[in-house]
Amino acid sequence: MRHWQYFQSDKTTLQLTFIFLLGAIVLLINGCSSPVNIMGSPQQLEKQSILPVEDSKELPAVIRNLMDLADKQYFESRVSDAVATLERAIRIKPRYPEIWSRMAYIYAQLGQPSQASQYAQRSNSYINNNQLLKQFNDELIQPSQRSSY
Repeated sequence: MRHWQYFQSDKTTLQLTFIFLLGAIVLLINGCSSPVNIMGSPQQLEKQSILPVEDSKELPAVIRNLMDLADKQYFESRVSDAVATLERAIRIKPRYPEIWSRMAYIYAQLGQPSQASQYAQRSNSYINNNQLLKQFNDELIQPSQRSSY
């Protein structure tokens, strides 16, 4: 009878070990993409942004979500999707300079400096007091002005 109790205990330990190993394998297969640490609490994942400056805190959630999606699409090399997402954001709220600056940057990366310059100038027209964003836009405008001389 005692042997049966030890067997049950060993069986439970074996089952728990198997579950643990299975979970570890799943995490390895998924590239540990889960934002949960060992203690089970969420970690802040650093998101990538097209812009080197912070977005305004006044952005509506819908615009913030669209810009985050565009950033993600851009960094996944889905540039045309990112442009479409930003165009959608522009149709919803055209007066946010961060949207226009993202478009300017993407067109600059695509080798279209005149298009980039137009978007950067539009962004500058909506900037109130964000000197870093204006400086970023001015850097995108300059190459276009140099090539037009």
